[in-house]
Amino acid sequence: MPARKNIRTSNQDFEDMHSLAIIKVRVQHGMCHEELSVHRSILCQTSGYMKERLKSSTVKETSIRVSYPHNFGLYVNWLYTGLLCTIDESLVGYDNEYDELIESYILGIKLKDSTFCNAVISAIFEKVEDEEYGGLPRDEDLDLAFTPKPGISEDNLSPMRDALVEVFARAPDSHKVDMVIKQKRLNRDFVRDLVKRLLELRNSSELSVCDFHLHDDGKDCSQEEPARKRRRQD
Repeated sequence: MPARKNIRTSNQDFEDMHSLAIIKVRVQHGMCHEELSVHRSILCQTSGYMKERLKSSTVKETSIRVSYPHNFGLYVNWLYTGLLCTIDESLVGYDNEYDELIESYILGIKLKDSTFCNAVISAIFEKVEDEEYGGLPRDEDLDLAFTPKPGISEDNLSPMRDALVEVFARAPDSHKVDMVIKQKRLNRDFVRDLVKRLLELRNSSELSVCDFHLHDDGKDCSQEEPARKRRRQD
């Protein structure tokens, strides 16, 4: 007689299935709103805000107020795929990807989702190195990042701001840096932090006095020679 398959199982399985329930998220912006449906377990996976709002299993919907609903859509897509869909292939050379990344970071702070914020910071560094869709942030991007945000502490914004400063401080293309620095309306806080970071990098490089001397090609520094060899010739 074949073994009978058990029809009973742990009650944990029921709870796991329950966690797959669909939550209706009301995304409010101004006087308008949009609604998205997201799995409860996905929505609460990394967001402290959503975990708090959906603490009770009886809650079937929640809401969040955002500046741009599009960014919440990007967030939901990231929850399911782990990807940030911010590259606009139709706007090569002058795109708004940094704007979307900065706004997404701010959204991540509101959602108390450090994992998402870290993904955005990684995307900022990835964009700089992208030969096709890369480039440095524009002055308006920096202004957006360094302008105080109501309800968000400066400490929470610091990692994103530090990332933007680091992008400029380590930029290999000085010409592109010059183009941004010469903009008429460059954020003062950004300039202050950039100068500070450049000084840190300079001090950490352990420069010697010899690094500031003029050197003939293929020859040792003249200041390293004995004094008798360096005396002025009549």
